[in-house]
Amino acid sequence: MSFAIRAGLLCALLAATLGATGNGLDAARLLERMRAAAGPVWDAHVVSVSRLASSGESAVVSSDNEGLRLAVRRCTGELCDGEYFDGERLYSVNINGTALPASPRSEPYLRALRLVASLGFLSPGFPARGGRIGESGSRTYGGKTYDTIVVADAASVPLRLYVDPASALVRAARTLDGGDTFEYRDYRRVGAFTLPF
Repeated sequence: MSFAIRAGLLCALLAATLGATGNGLDAARLLERMRAAAGPVWDAHVVSVSRLASSGESAVVSSDNEGLRLAVRRCTGELCDGEYFDGERLYSVNINGTALPASPRSEPYLRALRLVASLGFLSPGFPARGGRIGESGSRTYGGKTYDTIVVADAASVPLRLYVDPASALVRAARTLDGGDTFEYRDYRRVGAFTLPF
């Protein structure tokens, strides 16, 4: 099945899911609570550096996030490699720091993950850029009940987000078929932002 057909089917599924949701006022209130809880993370440029030790090897892993863009660099001694995602395509970064296309195709799945990880869907301008958010009712995850919403844009696959009703923070993101789940286990306040770790 070609990418265009799969993308069309995903958009139709998303439209059906969003069309079957409850009134938009509840979703709007939830989004406002989520924005207040997280702060304007979608506008932030976040850089993190971790020092890791594995099998006697010491490595430094750094990530540079801004909106949908993500660069990850792993260095062992003087040798470094990594990946760069520009919001649409994935690149491998070699030891010279040169970004080489990993594939000529766009990456709708990775784009969806970045929409969630950057909280880009909470940006007030998200709907104007073709973003869609739909209420998906309450669902149980890990024995607890969460508010859920479905998030996507024209270039991403839809993901269902499980939002903690007490904190208004995303606890998990899951593909609509339930095949893949990503959990947010820890949040920390950093200045004006509440960031997942």
